[in-house]
Amino acid sequence: MTENRDSLISEISGLKPKAYLILGQGFVREEWKSLCFSKGKSVTKEAIQTLSQLAQSAVPECEGKILDRSARVELLRQSFKDANLRAALPTLFSHQFRPKFYDSLDRAIQKGRLLFAHRQEAQVLEERLVERLGIEPRREEFFLLNRFWESLLQARNFFDEASVLELAEERIRAGIFVLPVTKLFRAEHFQDPPRVQFLWQSLAKVVEVETLLSTSFRKKTAPFIVKRKIAHSLEDSVQFLFDEILSNGELGSHAVVIEDRPEIRRSVKRLAAERGLALLDARDPTLLMTSEEIKTALLPLEIVARNYPSELILPWLQGQFENSGELRKKIIEYGNATGLQSYGSVPEVYAKLLDLKESFPTRLSFSQMEESLFENLSETKFPAWVMQTFEKVFQAWKVSLTQLERLNQKRPLRVLLDELKEKLRSTPPVVGPERNSFGLKLYRVDQAASLDLQEIPNVKIHFFGVSSAFFEPRENSSEWFSVRDTEIL
Repeated sequence: MTENRDSLISEISGLKPKAYLILGQGFVREEWKSLCFSKGKSVTKEAIQTLSQLAQSAVPECEGKILDRSARVELLRQSFKDANLRAALPTLFSHQFRPKFYDSLDRAIQKGRLLFAHRQEAQVLEERLVERLGIEPRREEFFLLNRFWESLLQARNFFDEASVLELAEERIRAGIFVLPVTKLFRAEHFQDPPRVQFLWQSLAKVVEVETLLSTSFRKKTAPFIVKRKIAHSLEDSVQFLFDEILSNGELGSHAVVIEDRPEIRRSVKRLAAERGLALLDARDPTLLMTSEEIKTALLPLEIVARNYPSELILPWLQGQFENSGELRKKIIEYGNATGLQSYGSVPEVYAKLLDLKESFPTRLSFSQMEESLFENLSETKFPAWVMQTFEKVFQAWKVSLTQLERLNQKRPLRVLLDELKEKLRSTPPVVGPERNSFGLKLYRVDQAASLDLQEIPNVKIHFFGVSSAFFEPRENSSEWFSVRDTEIL
């Protein structure tokens, strides 16, 4: 394995790599980069990438036109205003008042579109399901919605992942796009959906493809013994974990795989700090929605959008007034309050809230909210990473709104706030200025397939709070295709 890995690193390194490494779900680019750097090798951006990135290079006109999740959801929301479309999809539209209806609809469409290799196959699969299972309104409406979605993308000159993959496959098969390398390394752990597999089949006809399987983490072939320990609490279980790690050699010979649940991540990080255990990379993917700094930065928007509730006003006072303690007592005396007029008897607070109302009106454009929020952030002392995070989020958000020509459209503050929080939830934290050069490696569960890349001898892997579903390839069923549908297909 070591010789093969050395050969792979040699082929993908340098300014002009001889091969590309294409990573599937479960593999992390940073891990492969670190392996190259440890060998004294440099790598270019093109050398290690995902299949989606490779497909985009075959479809250069898609640059800046690939819709992200929020843009797709907004486009669906706009489309469903059409009475004819609603009438054609009565079963789907009957669920319109469910929470996150458009989000679940987008998720089903995007996941389902990857379950067939191309448009012609979609028609064949539709006929096969009708032949075996009969007509099911929900499924038939999804097929109809998919045809509408493809026509909409074409008419608006937009792309999603499935359309980019399909167009890239056509160009590779027709010889329109030629890869600058003659070999691809394909690293995969979870099973790819049919549309991805179809693109790989076309690639294999024009370049050499070598697959790197992560079989060591498949169910029934795991090369380790699972030992379960019972603890009264999450705190105790983390303590037992660290006791075992400290009693069995150096930190560098251990790795911990955890679920991305905030309570698990926080407990592991806090107790590691208490016991003086260094973490190699302690970035928390849930940080942006659990950190007090982000919550404090969003408080002004929350106060106005939620109609000035006292439970939000009270924590906000501390950073605004020197006599916040006295003001808190006055507000608490009036009990739970809602609405701006409720604070008229506390002039200092009322005046500040009027300023907030002027900065964040109930309806405003994206540009207005961006300007007001950043002005508010500059007036308050926050760590540098807070401002960097919001700059990163707003920059990506601006691209999607520009695509839909909604940058200057005014919308309710509450709607914009919910979208901002959703984007923060899906945005990885910025890289800190300092990072430990050694310590205990902490993996997210989706990164665990990369564990066998480590060159540490006799590394001991601890699975902490990981569900058994990790050891099985992920199923491709969704609201569009049920488990029964995918089994038949």
